Amino acid sequence: MEQVTRRLGMAHEEIQRLTDELQGKEKEQSKLDSALEKSQLEIEKLKENLIKLKENDSVDLRKAKEHNQRLDEEILALRNRVRSLDSERKVLGEEVERLKGQICESQENKQLGNHSPGKMVGAEQKVEGSPPLGCRPVPVRGLLETGPNSRRCYGGIMNSCHHAD
Repeated sequence: MEQVTRRLGMAHEEIQRLTDELQGKEKEQSKLDSALEKSQLEIEKLKENLIKLKENDSVDLRKAKEHNQRLDEEILALRNRVRSLDSERKVLGEEVERLKGQICESQENKQLGNHSPGKMVGAEQKVEGSPPLGCRPVPVRGLLETGPNSRRCYGGIMNSCHHAD
């Protein structure tokens, strides 16, 4: 009987030890379940945030593309405007040169009293005497005036009237 009591006590201790071990495992499992639940909630939040970020990124990307397209259109318009202004500047520059030539010729005619004896070389006229103020002989596309005192302003061909050297 003593042996049965001892065995019963040992069995009771074993049951108590296993019960304590089971309760410890249950507490650990409860903590793990709680951590798992928190992790799952965190994963859900991260997924939601990722979806929002993707949506925001796609909206931002679309806006950036639209902005770039508007900038490209503005650049194209500005390039066209620059071309137009360059053409206009060229035309006005040619007009300025033509007017400078007319001024030189007018000064020359005033200074010579509209009487300028000389001989023709190619399509240009040689004028003897001193040039009008601000004018000097200028070679014209391969045609040079001949004679020791040849002077002439050519409208629209030279950049400006120059004093003879």
